[in-house]
Amino acid sequence: MTSRELLFLISKTGAILYSDAGDTPLALPDSRTRWSAIWAFRDELAIVAHSHPVGPADFSAEDLSTMKALDEALGRPLTYMVVA
Repeated sequence: MTSRELLFLISKTGAILYSDAGDTPLALPDSRTRWSAIWAFRDELAIVAHSHPVGPADFSAEDLSTMKALDEALGRPLTYMVVA
């Protein structure tokens, strides 16, 4: 079984609004569908969670720049989680 990087968009009530999986454990390629889901669920979206199956247990530089861009685009901070 091969591990893959996963992403979940989670609502204020804890419901999973959208999920996505990469092809490898090392990356989750950019996706227009994912960005469309973020925008469609922008009012209910509270948490963006994703995995790093082979580590690290911290956000990457790409994660940090994406989180900043999302917060700026939505006009409010979201909660971000990484599971390694």
